[in-house]
Amino acid sequence: MTRWRRAPDALWRSLDGSVLVLGPDADEPVEVQGPAAGLWDLVADATTLDDAAAELAQRHG
Repeated sequence: MTRWRRAPDALWRSLDGSVLVLGPDADEPVEVQGPAAGLWDLVADATTLDDAAAELAQRHG
């Protein structure tokens, strides 16, 4: 099963419940909030899509 994780060379900062992410080939950062910010936390370590979905469902109902 495929495991997802953050790109090791992505730059990011967490701020007040959102995350700013600058991908390795990106020119502009992307801000993620809510469940997407939670997903960013989950992929700090490699995780499967099923495990991430289950954890997000538990957190956000």
